[in-house]
Amino acid sequence: MVRSSSARHLAYALAALSFASFGCSPPSPATAAPIAEAAEAAMTASEAAVASSQPTTASQPTATSQPSTMPRTPHDPTARAAEAHARLQASEAGQLVLAAIEAHGGLAHYFAQGDLQFRFRYAPVEGRAATDTVQRIDTWSARATHHLTDTPEVRFGWTGELAWVLPPGTELPVNARFWALTPYYFVGVPFVFADPGITLALASEETFEDRVYDRVRVTYGQGVGDAPDDYYIVLIDRETRRVGGVRYIVTYPGFFPDGGHSPEKLMVYDGAQVVDGITFPETFRTFTLDEAGAPSTLVTHSTMADVAFVPHDPGAYAVPEQALTYSGFVPAP
Repeated sequence: MVRSSSARHLAYALAALSFASFGCSPPSPATAAPIAEAAEAAMTASEAAVASSQPTTASQPTATSQPSTMPRTPHDPTARAAEAHARLQASEAGQLVLAAIEAHGGLAHYFAQGDLQFRFRYAPVEGRAATDTVQRIDTWSARATHHLTDTPEVRFGWTGELAWVLPPGTELPVNARFWALTPYYFVGVPFVFADPGITLALASEETFEDRVYDRVRVTYGQGVGDAPDDYYIVLIDRETRRVGGVRYIVTYPGFFPDGGHSPEKLMVYDGAQVVDGITFPETFRTFTLDEAGAPSTLVTHSTMADVAFVPHDPGAYAVPEQALTYSGFVPAP
């Protein structure tokens, strides 16, 4: 699920009144002060968009993000957070996502940590073997590199323009372009739902395993990433404001060249691991849904481990020598 790099150049900022209205503690003064200062500058660029926002019902879009024209210095997490606050604060759906961002550690803090490195093991309950890779993600520009845990010499990645595989001719257990950012797009919730080009809308509440969740539906504008027809419904715990899971479909053209999508599933987020002040899940359970849309059969049980932030290194995402590259949705035959 590759999103374009422009579709990730956004941020969430955290202002006290945003979170108080949703039962979340306000950010500390040390966090709030620089964000507030940057927000004042960001509001100049976004004032017209905010002013034109109209109240909507739960079934209507409540926040549409567009790529910002506000100039900012590269890797300025505070400015990026302020920009997102200015765009998303105007709607209830946006405020819910902002509250979740704060509950998970804050976007400015998240982007200040550098690249994200982790092991993700996607394990079907039955059928095909698990996909197990160690990956490094440029969270700022949505680039990725992976290697297989059992054969680390087998590598693949995404530069933002090209997918690559090394050694060339290797039969991977996954589509390199699709899988390069797919695990990140799940473990990175709610941060990734700050991307420009998204539309947020309130959805009805959901109760699962005795927890009540407020929900926000996430859709994408045409031309945003490889699969703009994807949608997600993020479940935000009413008490803690942490993410409890996401409902989603897959529309990746490499799998559905004639249109269509996979059936909706629910991925439930379990456990918590705090890394440099950012909270991630530990495990993920994916369920198919019954005819009424309720979780039914457990189909995958995945894990996120060995999580660390590492200094940003642009060179880490360059195509290695000898690698096979392709720009299409699937490798050329």
